[in-house]
Amino acid sequence: MDWILRGLRFECQPDCGKCCTSELREGSVFLEPNDVERLARYLGVAPREFARHYTADEFGELALVMGDDGSCRFLQAGRCGVHEARPLQCRAYPFLPEDGFTPVESPYTWRREKEFCPGVGKGRLYRKEEIAGIMRGRKDVGGFDV
Repeated sequence: MDWILRGLRFECQPDCGKCCTSELREGSVFLEPNDVERLARYLGVAPREFARHYTADEFGELALVMGDDGSCRFLQAGRCGVHEARPLQCRAYPFLPEDGFTPVESPYTWRREKEFCPGVGKGRLYRKEEIAGIMRGRKDVGGFDV
């Protein structure tokens, strides 16, 4: 993250949903234990039932099972159907932790993400320290309104 000097702008764009679909790239939504509990509570099911119906093991980690078309099964008409309870990975996008792919790895990956995501480069400015905190603590990125 040494390349980020003046911060980065990001604001999720209404009715976009690109990060939730597979039409432009593949990806997995990996879940933290709190994600399962929060999503299960939001859907009104037991965590064990949620895990049985909505998750799978991917590369030794728990991940959401995608819909038949490869998109998130909670995506509804370009909007997140579980927005209030969405996984931390979704909450932190595009400032994902460095233990996997992250758009903030380099200026090149940030420019590539801008080609994919219309919210990159728009909206409020996140300072380098804020971005580091989001990546470390997987905090909610404000302004995400899909």
